[in-house]
Amino acid sequence: MHAPHAAAVTVIVSCAIIAASGCGGSSSPKNQTSAAAAKTASSTVDASTTGDGVTPQLKASIEAICAKRNQAVAAATRSVKYIGELDTIMRQRAAIEQSTLNAFNGLSIPATLAPTWRRFIHYRRSLIKAQRVLAREGLKKDKGTELQAVGEAQKQMLAVAKRAGFTQCAQPG
Repeated sequence: MHAPHAAAVTVIVSCAIIAASGCGGSSSPKNQTSAAAAKTASSTVDASTTGDGVTPQLKASIEAICAKRNQAVAAATRSVKYIGELDTIMRQRAAIEQSTLNAFNGLSIPATLAPTWRRFIHYRRSLIKAQRVLAREGLKKDKGTELQAVGEAQKQMLAVAKRAGFTQCAQPG
């Protein structure tokens, strides 16, 4: 396919996800009981932490993981050739998000950040689940509901990241 066609497909897929993310919904997650989503460290806070217990090293680690995710998403988006590749695109995106989630699982999150972190991880898992549904279904049926689920999960995840001050994690993809 020609490069302009690939760019048009990228714009169409991005617009569909962004449009879906504009839909309403609650800002609170349905299930915040996943204690495994956030490993909590000692609640002792030293002088090098912020008010929420995040050390500069932890923040740098989180931002680095998200920056790597952003680069992977950008590279995957550039590879889009036509809209018929929706299943492939979503499979790639789900794999990128799962890899990011795996990297986050290795972090020790302070107790003061745990509630926010659980919400962030909850929305990332919701995003992965919705992307996997789109990957599995491809263009077999109307994708409005699935695109809305992807958009809503991404919208909520980005909002939590922005409130927590994680600029790289607040980048849409």
